[in-house]
This record gives sequence, structure tokens and C-alpha cells, in this order.
Amino acid sequence: MKAKILLLAAIAIVFFGCKKDNNNAPEDKLAGTKKQVIGTWLLEKQTDTYYDASGKVVSSGDLSGNGVTFQFTDATTFNEVGANATFTYSINSVNNKAIINALNNAYELSFTGNNSMTWTKDETTESMYYARIIIVLHFTRK
Repeated sequence: MKAKILLLAAIAIVFFGCKKDNNNAPEDKLAGTKKQVIGTWLLEKQTDTYYDASGKVVSSGDLSGNGVTFQFTDATTFNEVGANATFTYSINSVNNKAIINALNNAYELSFTGNNSMTWTKDETTESMYYARIIIVLHFTRK
């Protein structure tokens, strides 16, 4: 009887005593997004849309064709091509959305394919002229 108990204990140890070593480092779910940002991007246009408190569009502006190009050199630094200006940025996840923090602003970051990047900022304001503004920056990879 003792031999059976020892045999069952040995079998239990073999099956349940050893488990895979889980690496305690958290998975970076934004690794692909961070990698996709790196490169040279042309700011094609900026669209600003202003809304009143009822949600009606008050004004809309399109700042196209300014030709500003940015080089994202790594996961934290970018510069304006042709200018002596270097900036830092970070990408985080907020409510399962990729957020890029750059130029003292936070934008929702999205991609269409590999060559089109969009930054969107949606904010409410206390302005007497409008209650909300949505700013959309459209980039294409160079």
C-alpha cells in the first residue's frame, strides 16, 4: 500500500510539480506600433474641425501642403528634417488605443497600411466660440 502511495505521489510530482517558466516581463503589446512609427514621414495635411455645444460644426480648416517632414529615428526621438530641432515622444496604450505623446500633446495614433499614419486629438474647450475641436494630422511615409 505504501508503494502505491509513493508511486502516485511520484506521478503527481512529475505531472504537476514542473511547470513552464513564465517570464515575468510584461509583453509590450505596442511593440509593432512603435516599430511602424520609425522612419521618415511627410505631414500631408492637418484638418481642424470646431464644434459648438450642440455638436454642430462651427468651422473647419485644412492646412495642406506645408511640406514638413519628420524623421522618427528610434522609439523615443524624432526631428524635423531640414531644421535643427529634435523632439521626444512616447507611445502608450489608453483604453486599448495607441496614444502618441509628442509636442506637448496626446494624439490617438492609427495606421492605414504601412505608409499612412494619422494622429487625432479630440478635446473639449471652454472657448466662447466652440466647445470641441478635433485635430487630425495625416502623414505619408517617404
